[in-house]
Amino acid sequence: MLTTVNQELFDLWKYIATFGVALVISYVLTPLMIGLAPRLGMVDVPDEDRRIHSKPIPRAGGIAVFIAFHLAVLACYFIFWPDFKGAMGFEWWKAFAAGSGFLVFIGYYDDSEGISAGVKLLAQFTAICLFLSISGQTVSGLLGLSLPYWLDWIISIIWCLAVINAFNLIDGMDGLCSGLAIISTIGLLVSYVFRGMAGDAIVLLALIGATLGFLRYNFHPARIFLGDTGSMFLGFSLATMSMQTGGKSTLLVSFGIPLLAAGVPIFDTLLAVWRRSARRMLSKMEGFSGGGKIMGADKDHLHHRLLELGLSQRKVALMLYAGNAFLVTVGLVSVIQAQVALGLLLIAFLIGVFVIVRHLAAIELWDTGTLVTNGFRNPARTLRGLLFYPVWDLGIIVGALLLSHWLVDSLLGVCISWKDVWSSFPYWVAPTFAGIFFSKSYGRVWSQARFRDFLILQIGLVSGTIVAFAISSLVYRGFDVAGLVLAILFLFFVQIGTFSVRTVNHLFREWLLTAVHEEKGGYQDPKRNVLLYGAGDRGNLYLQDYRLVHPEQMGSVRVHGFIDDNVRLRRRRIHGSIVLGTIKEVDEICQENKIDEIMILCRLKPEKLDWLIQFCREKGVVLKVWNREEREVLL
Repeated sequence: MLTTVNQELFDLWKYIATFGVALVISYVLTPLMIGLAPRLGMVDVPDEDRRIHSKPIPRAGGIAVFIAFHLAVLACYFIFWPDFKGAMGFEWWKAFAAGSGFLVFIGYYDDSEGISAGVKLLAQFTAICLFLSISGQTVSGLLGLSLPYWLDWIISIIWCLAVINAFNLIDGMDGLCSGLAIISTIGLLVSYVFRGMAGDAIVLLALIGATLGFLRYNFHPARIFLGDTGSMFLGFSLATMSMQTGGKSTLLVSFGIPLLAAGVPIFDTLLAVWRRSARRMLSKMEGFSGGGKIMGADKDHLHHRLLELGLSQRKVALMLYAGNAFLVTVGLVSVIQAQVALGLLLIAFLIGVFVIVRHLAAIELWDTGTLVTNGFRNPARTLRGLLFYPVWDLGIIVGALLLSHWLVDSLLGVCISWKDVWSSFPYWVAPTFAGIFFSKSYGRVWSQARFRDFLILQIGLVSGTIVAFAISSLVYRGFDVAGLVLAILFLFFVQIGTFSVRTVNHLFREWLLTAVHEEKGGYQDPKRNVLLYGAGDRGNLYLQDYRLVHPEQMGSVRVHGFIDDNVRLRRRRIHGSIVLGTIKEVDEICQENKIDEIMILCRLKPEKLDWLIQFCREKGVVLKVWNREEREVLL
């Protein structure tokens, strides 16, 4: 019994010693780097692109973290645990040291001299290839799958690049990157323990200790920054170490744990790519060069937005820590309770998507909405645009036919020769495609289509399917129930495919243009709160003009809704906006919503108009009339 207790204490001591060495070295070395950084040229000078600090700050902290981690790991291998057992032993360390050492060297050069985003990306690619080629460990260990060699390498490189740049991009505020890295590493460490990889967990303890010792000087107000040297090293460490977490669990859990562990940095990176891509496309569409680089800098990251809300740097850091800790906890519960892992991961994913899109992606939605709006206002008929619908429709027809045959075979028990199925393709595809073609579908601008356009397309689809069914019945087995069911299913799936891609234009456009505006008041803070009088057809025309023709106004104007004399419309939504009440309630509505302007969109009796003019004059509300009228120019 005593021997067992002594052995357990000895094992615990190894972990404590490794963590302690990393913590102490980092804690002592970081202040030295504060003094040494100016001599090395590693100083972060404030600029307007991304920096939020007001004075130059050293950015050599990554060197301290790098040295502390490697010394602690070597001490573990040669002093604390000479007979180390685990996948991340000395051979693994040699591969990791080669990759991370090269990356830290490039990071140092970037922090002192500066390099382009393309060169940095190439350096990251080289460091990853060094690690993969020396260690022989790839993402197949993470996924628990046997993948083709080339595919394994491609996925491994993409995974590592994604995590490295996620931590590199989010390193824009005191203590943020290092704190998130600690939380992410703790999540991976606990998953190691529950997967029976306690030996490898000691390596993660070294990374936690090295980062924690640095965080003492990096938390607000920061005396030193990680720099690209440190942020890329932390991202590289988490990307490569997470490849060890695979096993016999499901693919979703194996992949979900490291993904959730780095959740906040990865989400922020996805938003950055989305935002910058939309801005570049918008600039090209408007005839301007540039529009910002995908790998460039801006002040629209998650922490910048939270700071703009008036939160302090400490509160923002703690808030993002809490968000990442929540995601890590979900991943760990998934490991412990494997039977509910899928549900937990899906719930966490849905919550994350909802929070980001509903509360955090206002800028991305605004930029994308402007991009889509400009596209709909100028529907260019390029060769790519002309080919899209025909290629899509052919794919839908083929897919619908295969799916329909499979369902008939499964549901009705009809023995179908797939050789006959393939030979019947021309009889189904040609008439159906011809029906779409002769309905003049490819000559229409579907982003501005009306009901009549969809009705003609429907007639073409039905006609083509009937002809296809008739030809197929004549050539093959004649008229039977199975053939009729096949035709019905085929028409159903073709309708879904062809109509969905054409109607999504309208739905996507309306959602993008109203999602931010209705809930957030637009990208910018609204300057005028507007109330619309009249929810009829003219109200719909006004909103269409407001959202599609003049979307630039959405940043300075917020439409709160309608007032209308029809009491049956009260509290109902029309044209995407709510009817707040009638003219009798206008005083209360204006006070509650702080209305600055009333826009008249209907014809009013003279006495009612006089009353409204007097009301607006007394309340200091601007009164306007909007009306599109015919005017005869030539008599």
